[in-house]
Amino acid sequence: MNKDKQTQMQLIAMGYVTHLLYLLVVIMLVIISASRHSALTIISAVLIPGLISMALATRIIALHHRQASTLTKTLPLLAVAQIPSLMGLVLAFVLLGQS
Repeated sequence: MNKDKQTQMQLIAMGYVTHLLYLLVVIMLVIISASRHSALTIISAVLIPGLISMALATRIIALHHRQASTLTKTLPLLAVAQIPSLMGLVLAFVLLGQS
């Protein structure tokens, strides 16, 4: 696999796959535990910030390709773009803990 393709795969993994894993964790927790909050409320607490994070990740990856910047410069930006998604994950755990 050439270096450019490998870099692109790393960016996609960092930018998108982690958000989907966060959503999967919350869906599994909602299925396992009964909560006084509706499942839609808890999933929305992760989904909306996750969509914001994915939009930021898409923008960062597009800028990476447009400016031909290095991977070491782009990965910290993708990590910062995950903050809204992580906040949604924490909110979902808080909502699940209030049951």
